[in-house]
Amino acid sequence: MKFKFLLAGLFLSFQAQAASELVEKNQALAVVKNYAKTIACENTFEKNEFSKILTTSRDAYIIEKGNSDWEQTTVLILWGGDIGCAGGSGSQLSVLTELAKLPGRDNYIVISNYPFGEDVDKHINYGFISEFKQLNENLFKITSGKFADDDSNAGPSLQDTILVKKQEGIGWKVISSRLSKIY
Repeated sequence: MKFKFLLAGLFLSFQAQAASELVEKNQALAVVKNYAKTIACENTFEKNEFSKILTTSRDAYIIEKGNSDWEQTTVLILWGGDIGCAGGSGSQLSVLTELAKLPGRDNYIVISNYPFGEDVDKHINYGFISEFKQLNENLFKITSGKFADDDSNAGPSLQDTILVKKQEGIGWKVISSRLSKIY
């Protein structure tokens, strides 16, 4: 009987944690949705001809979860849009936006776009991301198109699959890269 109560308690604890994460993701998502409207047209928060797949809480990734009033919560959100409203199919890009809920605050603020940094971003083609997966809080697997020297600008013939890890005191680094042909 005690075992059943223990299992029920664990189940409810996991449910509460999942609900808490969903609330955090949705709060951050609302901020990025408003932010996207100020810097991009035809973004993935609004259904249109370029964004048939909408950005949802599945595209929000919690990096740090503050458990007290003294700890920051950090969230990354992957979304897409025509940054600067340049128009045309080639101007649609994915954007990775970093948000933080600072200690003692209950609202998120935008910290930066492309928070992985230049060393990582040179491996990512934000116009051709085919996979973006969080493996744990500090590890991502990202697959994006990569142009070969003889490719036209219509599309890449290669893809680069990378593992990106946040290292203490160093920041985000590519720890693995695999280049292959797109079939």
